Amino acid sequence: MALTVLRPNGVGDYTNINNEYPAGAAHWSVVDEATPDDADYVYQSVYNASPLYDVYTLEDTSLLGAITSVTVYFKVWSSADETATATPRFRLGTSETTGTAQTLTTTKVTYSEILTRPGGGSWAWTDINSLQAGIGLYMGALVTNPYCSHLYLYVQFTEEFGDQIIIMG
Repeated sequence: MALTVLRPNGVGDYTNINNEYPAGAAHWSVVDEATPDDADYVYQSVYNASPLYDVYTLEDTSLLGAITSVTVYFKVWSSADETATATPRFRLGTSETTGTAQTLTTTKVTYSEILTRPGGGSWAWTDINSLQAGIGLYMGALVTNPYCSHLYLYVQFTEEFGDQIIIMG
């Protein structure tokens, strides 16, 4: 088995989360970090009846092999231990797969979830290169701001090798 990590690299089809830090930064750019710091993030500060979602484009890859799973990782927390949630989402064309809502606390936690291919079926590398990944933040109480500082994917696959020459001496 092999593994590759993909991070956001651009704006997806929609950006609905209402705030980012630092102010004015592109939402994808504050959740794409490979480093563990939480110096920048997206956050929700206006109550809404359901989560508000952002989706982001991802790095392209030229890998080969059968994809066995796609796992989304997201680092989230809230300003108070209330009822805020964070929910991962994949978007492929107009189809979406939404993961499990995680109830947030003031502790920063990295959650992970294997999500299925939007629209069903098996994953292909063309899907991975067209996939958008995102996060939904729900502000469950007027005093609870949900935050997300990291979002990335692990794509697990079996490596495919072309012609091989083995020289035995």
